[in-house]
Amino acid sequence: MHRYLAGAALVALALMSRKSFANEPVTITVHAGARQTFGGFGASSTEHSCLGNPCSYYTLPQATKDQLCKEFWGKDGLDARVFRIWRANVAAYKGMIDDARKVQPDLLVLYAGSGCSNAGGTAADIKMMRNSGIDIYATGLCNEPNVSLGMNKDNVAQYVKQLRSALNAQGLQDVKIITPEASNVDGYAYETVEAIIKDQDALDALDAFATHSYSMCTTKEMADIVGPYMAWGGGDKEYWQTESSDNGPETDTDVPTGALCGARLINDLNFCVTHFVHFIMYTQDGGSDQKTRVMYWSADTKEVRRLLKYYYYKQVIDALPVGTVMRNATTDLGNGDTDGSLAARINQEILDSDMPDNDKWAYFVWDDRFINMEYTYGLKPPIFLAAGERPDGSWGIGITNLSGGCSPLDGDSCGQPVGAVTIPKTTFDATIVVEELQGSGEIEFEVYRTNATKRIEKEATVTMVDGTLEVTVPQYDLITFRSVEPIDAGADAARSDRAQMHSIVTTGDRTRPCEIRFTAAPGAVSQHVRVTVTDLQGRTLERLFDGMAEPGSRLVTWDLGRGKGHVVPAGAYFVNIDTGTSRVSERIVLR
Repeated sequence: MHRYLAGAALVALALMSRKSFANEPVTITVHAGARQTFGGFGASSTEHSCLGNPCSYYTLPQATKDQLCKEFWGKDGLDARVFRIWRANVAAYKGMIDDARKVQPDLLVLYAGSGCSNAGGTAADIKMMRNSGIDIYATGLCNEPNVSLGMNKDNVAQYVKQLRSALNAQGLQDVKIITPEASNVDGYAYETVEAIIKDQDALDALDAFATHSYSMCTTKEMADIVGPYMAWGGGDKEYWQTESSDNGPETDTDVPTGALCGARLINDLNFCVTHFVHFIMYTQDGGSDQKTRVMYWSADTKEVRRLLKYYYYKQVIDALPVGTVMRNATTDLGNGDTDGSLAARINQEILDSDMPDNDKWAYFVWDDRFINMEYTYGLKPPIFLAAGERPDGSWGIGITNLSGGCSPLDGDSCGQPVGAVTIPKTTFDATIVVEELQGSGEIEFEVYRTNATKRIEKEATVTMVDGTLEVTVPQYDLITFRSVEPIDAGADAARSDRAQMHSIVTTGDRTRPCEIRFTAAPGAVSQHVRVTVTDLQGRTLERLFDGMAEPGSRLVTWDLGRGKGHVVPAGAYFVNIDTGTSRVSERIVLR
């Protein structure tokens, strides 16, 4: 009932901004079952507004350009994949994109679109840019249409269909459509997404749902709405978060802003996001609006600088890289009706405070947001976690503590970004339980930490015992875990519900079909198994098997797309076996 409250009035919360809790226990459960595959990080550029001016990227020495690209797009940097452009301006963007591609061959260029109802204009723009050497991968209709652009639940489906027709008419059938790109996951976003789903032709034309993450990021409710149409629900849609940041000044060591950016990324990965795009990648020192950037260069010296958020982002991406199959996690922090829970205690603090009664509702712990770790309107959860199975079969986990916020209008200089009002400063003693790894014995994990003094600093390894890890998480710390070795799917009888895959070619040519032999749950009863082929961005290309499988070996064949009239391009792909409680993936390379 609260999802349509697009925002809450910013009111004084002096009690909560000045108080601190002792260590708070929390148990976070990573639930069994494969979700979305992470397709990569990215950002947009505003070079069109700098071209021809001193702030332009093209005024930089080549060495500076190379450093920016290496640290943002390179495999040892953020390994970013999505380059979002705002205008059909070849002079502004082609050189930047070409430089990025030198270190990121898997770059995806996203166009923001030329207007909600201007399908013909958007298609013509993309055709022109492709003819000029900018290979547009996907396009939106328009940016943040809820901000006076006229697109709504009554016409969004029609706009999607019009754009698909316009693209097809230009021979651009391969260009993907993502929308609605609402400024937040609020009532407008829910309504427009649901309107597309209700129109089958519009749904067929759409490739990815899309929103932005500012004060309201993706939620369990949104994941429940789109889930049946994404890979884990049997569909082929993706979910792109195409803009996230804040506004205002920022120093290179702004810890609250760094932690906030890390928390938003973790929040979105925990629900349904396949691609996460920050607002601006890099540009000249932004002064009063530095928060919009990830990196920048000095106007005077041209020196490249990384804002602290760079390290928070990189640490999460290192732990949960492209190709990671995400899971969903929840906490035991309770809701306002759970006696003795943190959520109930916070609500009582608010009720006992001296703020006006008609303002108190803005900071109540509504619904299950603490349980689900939902970064949404009003009071934010204090803890965020995301976890998944990495492409090599190892596991990654990221957890951060966003407690200690205050109202930006309460007169304190607490440094907390606007829109991130949370509970008092709290240290959490977290017990992390990964359901799929229960009964797996001891597993070694590398530990990394970023905070006010550390930058992705490696710490001593820790041991997970039967799927359980314990860690203390202070305010603003980001802690990530990476299992030292891939976790063998068949190594323990207690994990016999996991499928095994073997006899799979890992390199081959495209002149003959690819054979995959797998064993479903050795020694167990029959179970539902789905075998799919996905590309490096996690898009499902082929479903090879989807049904009940008896114990024992089974052979399936991938015709490489011949049955659809075309052979897939040379490159890398993943063959995946999903059982509902586990996912096994193997990488294959076709020449």
